[in-house]
Amino acid sequence: MLYTHLGRIVAALALIFGIFQIVMWAGFVFGGSTPEELASALQRYSPGSQSWGAVVDSGINKVLFAVSLGVFTEISRFLQAPSD
Repeated sequence: MLYTHLGRIVAALALIFGIFQIVMWAGFVFGGSTPEELASALQRYSPGSQSWGAVVDSGINKVLFAVSLGVFTEISRFLQAPSD
């Protein structure tokens, strides 16, 4: 039961961080920024990434991880529920 609760917390945090990365990318790219502003924002807000595409890929991977972990924790919770 402990791992089910921890899994739900980790899934929620991963989902929040993944969506935040995707929204951050959309805000900068579609916000009318110049290429120089985009490059400086990439270095400031995501220093380990090589491009904005890497930021989006990382965000999508976090969202997919969160969804799959959430599904597994729901299965675990269902299997632990008492049968009637």
